Amino acid sequence: LTLQEVKERIGLSISAEGVGTCEQLLEKAGVIERLDTNENMASIRIEHDLPTTVDLLPREAKSQRKVLRALEQIVGDRRGERVYFPLRTLLEKSKLEREPLNRALRELSRQSWIDYVPPFRGRAVHFRERGEPFETLDIDFAKLDERRAAEYAKLEQVIQYASTRRCRQVEILDYFGDPSSQRCGNCDNCFAAGHRQRVTPTTVAVAGGLAEATLCGSSESVARATTIEDQAAIEVVRIALSGVARAKGRVGKLLVAQMLCGSKSSKVKQAGLRSLSTFGLLDYLKQTDVSDLLDALIRAKWIEQTETTKFRPIVRLTDAGAEVMRGKQPLPNWFHLPDSIAEKVIARAAVERAKSARSEPVPAPSPAFSAEEVSSASPEANTSPDASSNDDLGSLPTHYWTWRLLTAGFSVAECRAIQALSVEQVLDNALRAAEEGRTISPEWFLSAGEIATLETLCGHHGGSPTELLDSLPAEIDRQAARVFLAARS
Repeated sequence: LTLQEVKERIGLSISAEGVGTCEQLLEKAGVIERLDTNENMASIRIEHDLPTTVDLLPREAKSQRKVLRALEQIVGDRRGERVYFPLRTLLEKSKLEREPLNRALRELSRQSWIDYVPPFRGRAVHFRERGEPFETLDIDFAKLDERRAAEYAKLEQVIQYASTRRCRQVEILDYFGDPSSQRCGNCDNCFAAGHRQRVTPTTVAVAGGLAEATLCGSSESVARATTIEDQAAIEVVRIALSGVARAKGRVGKLLVAQMLCGSKSSKVKQAGLRSLSTFGLLDYLKQTDVSDLLDALIRAKWIEQTETTKFRPIVRLTDAGAEVMRGKQPLPNWFHLPDSIAEKVIARAAVERAKSARSEPVPAPSPAFSAEEVSSASPEANTSPDASSNDDLGSLPTHYWTWRLLTAGFSVAECRAIQALSVEQVLDNALRAAEEGRTISPEWFLSAGEIATLETLCGHHGGSPTELLDSLPAEIDRQAARVFLAARS
């Protein structure tokens, strides 16, 4: 039988390669022996210490004695080993015809100390011990579990590297324990972040006691307040996990996705999913988006698929997923929302937060320059909208709203999502706000380490902006450095 045929006959859910691995373990335990074809030769093993075993056979078994004597000549001093030989050689030595030879070999195979395998093509599995209970086999399952866990850990590291949003160089150097790893600025993740995502793996507390989350950015740790990305990721993950938990392992991934999206499908109704508290909580996403999210949770091992009915797997919440759902475990730094839904989730959360921020009073501007500089730069430098004025808010420039969002605690990514701006435009808007005399902060765009580097450069160059910009390290953006200078002045 081939490995695939063995798999199909037993009805195993593993691959053919998995069947081969099982055969290897059984061979090490001494139960079976896997034999190669050896050019269609027969094989014999004689496990006896007597110089000759012919006398163990009855005298009337003449054909068997002839065959055994010939086999002993073939084996020679290789007792206890499997010896391959052409069947033609045995015919010549025993001087028997093929039919009586085969009968004699069948009778000899009944002896416990003779192990004969006839010629075959392909690869054969030969049983050495048929009656031994499986429980008594010398198989170290604990060691096998450790090995499997180690192999899965290697796989998770590869998946983490492929799916991380961190700099590829930082990811590799962190794996090898390099404490001085820094962003390369050239990989796909650095470009996607606009070369300016200065936030590092940071633990943040979510308002309302939902959970703690860990997000990733550069290699330097920077304490910061929770951002809309953190809250959005945690909220959507917890909703999805709650939906799986409330389904109680009765349905598959697609039905859970339909339930979370608020589908009016008859299957959702028949399964009783419309009455769940999580029904429709992710209705702003497509079902394919939620399905991608559930796939990410399966890869994170917070959800597992179990095939109770063939080809119809159901989804269940794992113990690790329950910990994340209840907020007892933070999101790991390698986990992030699938790209297909990340922007939608963040944009929705940002818009909701912006709506609540509109009702807050606008902070009064604090000039970053002298009165003379402000007045010479713009005759309207210190004007800012007042809540008591009846001016049309729609006439206010874009850079004012960018400054207001940043001042209110929104991150650069949030500003981009709310205003549909690029990173460069957010930086330019911050500089324009500074030119109008509004207070800006370098922490909006730079990490603590980068600010410290710029402070050192200012000391070396006597505060000269031109010399500082000319001596910038490659990892610090030039526009972000201008924001630092504007805020410092």
